[in-house]
Amino acid sequence: MDPALRFGVQLSAREVMEVALWLERCGSEFFRFLSESQERTGLRRFYLRLMGMEMEHENQVLQWLRSAPSEKPDKRAFDETLTDREYLSKLKKAMEAHIFPVDLNFITKLEEFTCPEDAVPLALKIKEQSHRMYRWLSRFQLSPEAAQVIESLIAEEEEHVREIRKIYRSAG
Repeated sequence: MDPALRFGVQLSAREVMEVALWLERCGSEFFRFLSESQERTGLRRFYLRLMGMEMEHENQVLQWLRSAPSEKPDKRAFDETLTDREYLSKLKKAMEAHIFPVDLNFITKLEEFTCPEDAVPLALKIKEQSHRMYRWLSRFQLSPEAAQVIESLIAEEEEHVREIRKIYRSAG
């Protein structure tokens, strides 16, 4: 189903890119948190590598946003105070809950990781979910430039998933 029909709101290219930027920042912060909470050098390096991947993507999206014309939010007819920004907040919250584990079980499990190979399934899941989100975002009507950035992010997420799977296979 088309995302605009499913949610009843059409996102602009700029809004899609704002969501992409937010997603990359969340990923970067998540892997930074994991690296800082880790005393084992191998695990810390692994998380820092993943954080670097997210930061590269963040820079790509930022470049597009800086070069794109600014947009004035549209007001909705049913309520003059709504501008779709509330929708973006809800969308981001749903994506965050879907991609990044934050419950107590997750924190407890982190302490069991002793080497990068232990963390690979978690990293793989996060990257696969990010990839799915970019695929979903690509279905919105985008300018050619925004579509190109999203397609580039999809390709890079696919490459990262392959890299992480390779690490996992070599460990097992």
